[in-house]
Amino acid sequence: MHECPDCGQACDCDGEDTWFNECPDNCECDCWLADESEDDEMNRPNFNLDEYMTKANENVDNLHAEIKELEAELAALREANRWIPVSERLPENGQEILALGRNKTVDSWLYYPAVEGVFRLEYTHWRPLPEPPEQP
Repeated sequence: MHECPDCGQACDCDGEDTWFNECPDNCECDCWLADESEDDEMNRPNFNLDEYMTKANENVDNLHAEIKELEAELAALREANRWIPVSERLPENGQEILALGRNKTVDSWLYYPAVEGVFRLEYTHWRPLPEPPEQP
């Protein structure tokens, strides 16, 4: 039992799980929205459910937008850090790379087109060297 924030009567709802009004005088108050916490926004006398839901929907929209941005960033990072099949494309002239050999070894290369034939025979995939760690 708690006191109805609108009518002041003792209310039978628990303020959390009740989905209908149980005030003794059927005052049409929003006890089912109330919580006994004084800090709860919904307990404030000027609480406006429409404004609250508008803000909540804006927050959800902002979170969806942020998720899309993070997914795009993740996709770009995955693309930048993937092993590229030799059959898809070769490194650029003078590019430092890691190359995955047919025997599953990884070698460091400074690629030049003059070695393309050997490169295609010996290696299946390659990737650019990662950035070196930042120095403290």
